[in-house]
Amino acid sequence: MTNEKHSAASSEAHKALDTIQQMKRSAMRRATPPRWFGVAIALLMGTLVTLAVADMRQLQVLVILGIGLVIVYQSQKSGVALKTLPIKLVVITLILLLPMYFGTIVVGQLMTPVLGQTLAAIFGGGVFAIAVYLLSLIERRLHLSKSAAGKS
Repeated sequence: MTNEKHSAASSEAHKALDTIQQMKRSAMRRATPPRWFGVAIALLMGTLVTLAVADMRQLQVLVILGIGLVIVYQSQKSGVALKTLPIKLVVITLILLLPMYFGTIVVGQLMTPVLGQTLAAIFGGGVFAIAVYLLSLIERRLHLSKSAAGKS
């Protein structure tokens, strides 16, 4: 009799753990931003660099507002919000994106005499937009692999 109770309790615990794992996978998939989000952020960030290289800094405020709107829209649509700022995000920003941002601006400005102001600005913005998009693809793939790893 006690073996049957113990077996039933063990089976219920196993089902509960499976349900928790399934909920974690579902939450991870829901928290993974769609591809359009990476494209939108990459284009807006590339536009920031383009405007900086072209020395049109007064328009950068509008692009920054656009970035904020895209982020708010996506967080509202997904229903997922970060509780704390992840250290990984801070490291990626400080080590990769900030130096790359200022580096592409400087290189774009140095290329202005060679390519002209318009082409140098588009080149700098394009390079940075591609880099941001590739980073978003890597992050998306990591999120999806984490949710897939939870299945096994």
